[in-house]
Amino acid sequence: RRETAQQVEEMLEGAELFKATRLPRRPVSVRLDPQDISMLKRVARRKGIPYSQLVAIWVHERIEEER
Repeated sequence: RRETAQQVEEMLEGAELFKATRLPRRPVSVRLDPQDISMLKRVARRKGIPYSQLVAIWVHERIEEER
């Protein structure tokens, strides 16, 4: 059966918020070559995300590959 827009709106109003729990992130210091940092910032800017977030994504992806 198909719900009307009004029914969907009512269901959403009554729904509980989903909260995913995960451990808080921790800062890590890493020494990198200045040219690597420049390239990292350039790639991140092209993707429209902060370079620290790009590093975190790449590290996570690599860990998953190694797993």
